[in-house]
Amino acid sequence: MLKFIRSTAMKIIIVIFVALAVAFCFKFPHKVVTAKNMVYSYYHVYKGDKLYRKKDLIGAINEYRRALEYYPKHANANYNLANIFAVYEDYISALDYYQNAVKYRPKFMNARIALGILLAERFYEYDRAIREYDTAIEKAPFSFNIPLIYRNKGYIHYNKAVAYYNKGLAYKWRSLVYGLEPEEVRESLKNAVKAYKDAIKIEDDMYDAYFNLAVSLHLLGDVDEAKKMYCKCINRRPFDYDAHYNMAILLREQKQFLDAILELEKAALIVDAEGDGYKSRYIYDVLNETSAKVYAQDDYAILKEKLDKDPLRSYEPTFVKGKIVASEELDKAMLKNMRTCGACK
Repeated sequence: MLKFIRSTAMKIIIVIFVALAVAFCFKFPHKVVTAKNMVYSYYHVYKGDKLYRKKDLIGAINEYRRALEYYPKHANANYNLANIFAVYEDYISALDYYQNAVKYRPKFMNARIALGILLAERFYEYDRAIREYDTAIEKAPFSFNIPLIYRNKGYIHYNKAVAYYNKGLAYKWRSLVYGLEPEEVRESLKNAVKAYKDAIKIEDDMYDAYFNLAVSLHLLGDVDEAKKMYCKCINRRPFDYDAHYNMAILLREQKQFLDAILELEKAALIVDAEGDGYKSRYIYDVLNETSAKVYAQDDYAILKEKLDKDPLRSYEPTFVKGKIVASEELDKAMLKNMRTCGACK
């Protein structure tokens, strides 16, 4: 008897659910169609993602477009299409799809940052790009970690740092716009400095933020802080040509010709190793010009003394079968020399 009651109750519940479902379909037919279209849309996005990973971009475009035919508000489909069109340098189409992505999902950080980069780098709309970066930061999803289940804290923090960094770039490029008043230029550079510092607070390993911070400080005329930042760049990436060269130019502007020559020599060494003949010739021209200024100041004896103390110059090379080979001591001496920033003690 109990078994019969249970089976009858289950049948009644099933009938009620079916009746409710049918009633819902008749009452809200448009919602049923929307739900069906969303299912089709997600299916085509899934197929598009598989083709995208296989680098079949044409096939991926077709699938994402089919997805949007069923459900135009699919943010990921719009975002992926924008990325593909950006690769093909169809920036007008990319702009439209990025805008759709953030329209339908306002907290879509990656899409909003990509939109800002496109606006700044391809359309030169720096103010609008800055607004997009600010919105990306303000509307960032809540970050939290659930051990072994879900975590997005690192992703959100990194994206914030990227947004601040690109905001700094937009302000720096804005400062270079022709026709700006000197006060506007300085204000843009100050805003760039602040944005880079905000990025570094979040991601201390962001080398490009340090380098661009040094450049902005250099342009502002904040010599001491610029030197410190260039020195940090040199210490972190001792074989980065740009940091050594920019430091040399700053030192030359301050008439610290001896230190400038040492940095130019390091920059020349790096460029020579990379085989860039045009850049190498330019650096040697600057080096020769700077050396001439030293001779004119009768400081050549001081320079010679500094160079004689250089561990690389006093090192005895190791020969194997008639060839000079690197040794652990030489490697250490080279790395120490490249990381040493004489202008910052």
